[in-house]
Amino acid sequence: MRDQRFRIDHAAIETLDLKRSVRFYHELLMMDINVRMEVDEGTPFHHESVQLGYGPSGSVVQLEIVRFFGDPPKAEDLRRLPRHIAIDVPNLKQIVDQVESFGGSVEVERMDAPGQLLQGIILDPDGNCLTLRQFMS
Repeated sequence: MRDQRFRIDHAAIETLDLKRSVRFYHELLMMDINVRMEVDEGTPFHHESVQLGYGPSGSVVQLEIVRFFGDPPKAEDLRRLPRHIAIDVPNLKQIVDQVESFGGSVEVERMDAPGQLLQGIILDPDGNCLTLRQFMS
């Protein structure tokens, strides 16, 4: 029997531009902004972050976007495929058509699993890989 005290709270990704990334996930992918914080001041781990999700923090898995202070990581170091985040979307084409205007890029516009789902692969402005999934009804 699974212990009900255990659950995934959030997944974290790094960014070089927190404002740009929050705009991408909030405005394009319609995530709610739930928590903003700055932590670990005075340590090498000093960072600011925003947690977003499709529901309130504590009830659903959140995406935490983190920007470290000091020397930022290089953009090419942030791009770690095949790690990805999968997001279910209501209209794949609509999102794919807007990705570049939000600073992202389209890697695979559309893949079909006939009768089941459509998928697309995009990169956010920092090169983090997202798989978008539209299930067929």
